Amino acid sequence: MSCLDQEDSFQFFDELDSILNQDPPCSDLTAALNEYLYVVEQNIGIIVPVDALMTVCLALVESTLFERSKEDAVEYLVKESLTSTHDLNVLYTMLYCSGTIYPFALDTMLEHHMISKLVQNILTKAPEMGTLSSAMTLLCELCQTRITSASDLELLDEVLINRLLDLVEETHCGDEALNYTAIQLILAINDQFMKQSPELENTVVKVLSNRFETSKSFGENLLFMMNRGTKLTTQLLILRLLYTLFTNTSTSDYFYTNDLRVLVDVIIRELYNLPEEDGELRRAYLEVLPPLICNTQYPEILHKSQQIACLLEELTAEQAHKNVTEEVQLIVEKVRSECASVLAA
Repeated sequence: MSCLDQEDSFQFFDELDSILNQDPPCSDLTAALNEYLYVVEQNIGIIVPVDALMTVCLALVESTLFERSKEDAVEYLVKESLTSTHDLNVLYTMLYCSGTIYPFALDTMLEHHMISKLVQNILTKAPEMGTLSSAMTLLCELCQTRITSASDLELLDEVLINRLLDLVEETHCGDEALNYTAIQLILAINDQFMKQSPELENTVVKVLSNRFETSKSFGENLLFMMNRGTKLTTQLLILRLLYTLFTNTSTSDYFYTNDLRVLVDVIIRELYNLPEEDGELRRAYLEVLPPLICNTQYPEILHKSQQIACLLEELTAEQAHKNVTEEVQLIVEKVRSECASVLAA
């Protein structure tokens, strides 16, 4: 960065700081938010890199100006995102930051039916536009932290899932951040369907059942994320999707046999290495084993079947020394019972 560019950058941040810290405090919240929005829109990607957007949005949401009238501030941002010509990438990022700090903001977004607008942007915005990524990130946060209404759930339809899977394929060797965000959103949508009535058709499963040959990057990237180790919530979402796929006859063969080998290796490794306090994750790994072993092509390959049997025996033995909880022990016994015939082959 040249001296001139650096000076412009300092001036940009000083200007934002002056808006947030006016003396006396600004009495017109709308005017202050509008001014902040305008300055950010005019300079992000020009004076300062796009990577700084999250920083400047957090600065706003964490400010005294915002906190003092947070309900009105969130209401303003939501309405602007639905009706104004402001940069949606900036607005969605501000709303995402609002939701992480003030959970009520997510409820406000749902009350204003923002999911419809977010889906529309995901379907129409090009990958190189920041709005696509920020819309997916915000929708993912809503799906992960809130139970959507029946009308909102209808918006998470086959067209959207196909769009997300297409993005995963298109960015497989390119934009890793966008690829990861699309996968996260698919996982979050699947979780929404799992939380709803069992009679409700899971759109993620339905679409994947028709895309065996055109969504392989999605499956490969799921395994990569598991193998690399991701945050707890993501691991749980991946395991829930795997459970869903393996317990549905239309998708139980979604993975190639080589992928199943990788998955078995990861499960064995994690169940040996997980600390006792990670009980929820341990349960999730164990619950995936029966449908994986019994419903997929696993009986044809029997990859590390003896190691799986030994692992289950060791977990049973650990119960005697109180190293695993009674709940985990019950799951282990269930897994051993359901998988016994295959593992003994």
